[in-house]
Amino acid sequence: MLGRSILRLRSAIGLVIFSSMISSAVVAQADVIAERKANFKANAAAMKAINAALGGGDFDTVITQATTIADWARVMPDYFPENSDSGDTKARADIWMDFDGFKSRASANEQAALTLISTAKTGDVSATIGALKALGGTCKSCHDNFKD
Repeated sequence: MLGRSILRLRSAIGLVIFSSMISSAVVAQADVIAERKANFKANAAAMKAINAALGGGDFDTVITQATTIADWARVMPDYFPENSDSGDTKARADIWMDFDGFKSRASANEQAALTLISTAKTGDVSATIGALKALGGTCKSCHDNFKD
């Protein structure tokens, strides 16, 4: 009788540990999806702020916001770990099937943001607008290939 009670206790403990591991993975997955969505929203807000700043010749804001974009692009692939393709996300499975291609596009986005920063530092509005368009093109390329 005591042996069966110990066996049941071990089984119950094992079930609790297993359940905790499963729910932790689900929570971690949900957190990474929420975090990457928040970063993409911040990215979109930065693009809008850059557009508005350029209209007023505010290159400091362009530089600050482009830095936000470059910083996000640098770490973006880290926010797409395996098994984070389900839930409240518009990420296509293509990201994980062509992760090198995804990382390449994130790197192109970072480089375009850095180019925008260096161009904005010159104070040349026309060149800065061109750099902004190039940055937008890197966003579009990734969206076209990896987002629903």
